[in-house]
Amino acid sequence: LKAAVAAEILIKHAAWLLTWEATSKLEADPEPTPLVPLGGRTVELIGGILAKRIKGNWSSQSSEQPVGAWRHHVARRRNAVIHRGHRPRERDMPSLIGALDLLEKHVLDRLAVNAVQYPRTAILMLGQAGLKSRSAWSAVEAIALDGDRAGWMAEYLTWLAIAVPEDLLD
Repeated sequence: LKAAVAAEILIKHAAWLLTWEATSKLEADPEPTPLVPLGGRTVELIGGILAKRIKGNWSSQSSEQPVGAWRHHVARRRNAVIHRGHRPRERDMPSLIGALDLLEKHVLDRLAVNAVQYPRTAILMLGQAGLKSRSAWSAVEAIALDGDRAGWMAEYLTWLAIAVPEDLLD
């Protein structure tokens, strides 16, 4: 359950940050019509926001791919625990943690690839070290050094309180 919560937080905040930046910080939103509401289900945020804004492979069909591994090893097991009383075993943990790591790496790698398009989101989610390790720091260094990360976060949180249904933020 903790892995499922971590994945959901990662996916939701990546989608929300991208939408915040695109709609309030960029001169022109590269994806002006989000296909799903920000309060949509996790899979809707993946397909309707993350896949559209930061491109890449978001297929959930193969458990060898990041989203497919998350779906198979995390989301389905979470559903089994909650809806069918399944009790995970210790031997399930390596595949579950591996899937979570794979999803996190995929999301952060895609943000780094798109750092020029969404610099504030990339900086807030990856930081200088994460962007440097992905050779993307030079693309956003000027905005990062001139920017006010605490101010960006405050603006994002204010936007979030307005844009996302309150029950999703409790």
